[in-house]
Amino acid sequence: YGAGSYQLCNTLQNNAVDYLCVAFAEEGIALRLRNITLPIMVMNYDGRNYKQLANYRLEPVLFSTERTRNFIEILRARGIHNYPVHIKLDTGMHRSGFMADELEKFCELVNNSGDILDLKSMFTHFVAADDESEDQFSELQEHRFMQMADTICRLTGRNPLRHICNSVGIERLTQYQHDMVRLGLGLYGVAYAATDKLMGISKWKTNIVQIKHIDVPE
Repeated sequence: YGAGSYQLCNTLQNNAVDYLCVAFAEEGIALRLRNITLPIMVMNYDGRNYKQLANYRLEPVLFSTERTRNFIEILRARGIHNYPVHIKLDTGMHRSGFMADELEKFCELVNNSGDILDLKSMFTHFVAADDESEDQFSELQEHRFMQMADTICRLTGRNPLRHICNSVGIERLTQYQHDMVRLGLGLYGVAYAATDKLMGISKWKTNIVQIKHIDVPE
């Protein structure tokens, strides 16, 4: 959000945060070049910059069978094993992520790849965690997520971490916090209800250079 990625992440690193998350690999690389050593998830891995991912120890999010197959082939060709990845599941937002009927094929790819992939976590994203009138749908998303996560565990014999809560979810839907939570806007002081507990990190200021008084046209 333009608040200074290094300054923010350095503060988080010094305060024992477990994971960082960036949108694109370039953002993660910039942090690595400034000695940010925390694990970094890359949400939008486009399949092209795999060398940079490996060189800078960045952890891609996998959200399609084709992308997973290509990434496994890339890692196999380079002789890389136990590479950390994260799995995004689509439980209703329909932005990106595996649908339930795609999981069997995905798990087959994982199993056939041996020890190439290290499944670090599985996650989804609430559509309307801030809308009380949509709590029933949030509950449905949680139910879908747990079913899909259980399927992955059953078919692969692995048990990655689970996370679903965004900033508002952390406040409102505490029963769904699982193994991790993803604090986003809350980092900047934006709260759903706990406005007395979070401090805004920035202010916008300007100088007025001119004021005009305009007559209302007839």
